[in-house]
Amino acid sequence: DVPCKMRVELSDGSTIDDADVVIVADGSRSRLREALLGDSEKLNFLNTAGIIGESKFDLETESLPVEIKDMYGLLLGTGKSMFVAQESSETILWALSFPASSPRHATDVLHDNIEESIGSALCREALEVGKDIPEPFATLVRHSLTDKMRLLSFFDKYPHRSSMDGRVIYIGDSTHPVSPYAGSGANMAIVDGLHLAKFLCSPAFKSLSSAASAFDDEMVPRTSDVVTQQRKTINMANGCKNVVSVALRNAFFHGIGIMIRNPKPIKRITIAS
Repeated sequence: DVPCKMRVELSDGSTIDDADVVIVADGSRSRLREALLGDSEKLNFLNTAGIIGESKFDLETESLPVEIKDMYGLLLGTGKSMFVAQESSETILWALSFPASSPRHATDVLHDNIEESIGSALCREALEVGKDIPEPFATLVRHSLTDKMRLLSFFDKYPHRSSMDGRVIYIGDSTHPVSPYAGSGANMAIVDGLHLAKFLCSPAFKSLSSAASAFDDEMVPRTSDVVTQQRKTINMANGCKNVVSVALRNAFFHGIGIMIRNPKPIKRITIAS
């Protein structure tokens, strides 16, 4: 049902000359999106940076901070916040986020160690930025493995529709990248794949363009809601700078912690504007 086939040239020099459709899934900094759509779909900087670390404890001589077992997962300060997750019996992952006027240089190449001097500098910066965050913040930072330290800048973008009459379809971070505050980036990509497969295989659609349009009609509002919600979450976690707003924010997340430790069915939690 397409007027011609798609020709795709790969980085190794090989080509695919008879593709009916190209599904773009090359991440938040998608080169295909940039090549096909240009500046019309640029990433949006969220004025937020993050320092990511991994803390390790020698259980023969020390124990994990006692606060960990009762935590929801967030340590809160004035204008910044720290997400904490226990990875194993002796390691804890943490991510400190804070306002930034411009994107920071990223040292976040996955699975690649970095110079220890950079890691040490990031630990020192984390301790300074989060100095008003209560324990176990300082303990976690001081136990961090310097070769595992990472620096991130947070970006997002509202989703866009397929291009070239539905013959180029975007899924996952290539169309709706979000920050870690969304907590749904991987989930949304999985759902995209499932729904796209359903539309492409459905006999209800007589053309690729109609199937792609139906997928976009479902995907765009679903993922737009997540982008909007994570922006509100960032504002709540890091935008509170006076005593009243900080107290209300802390009470909100404390309530979330109680619900998680005493689970009952929760359909949705919405943060109002």
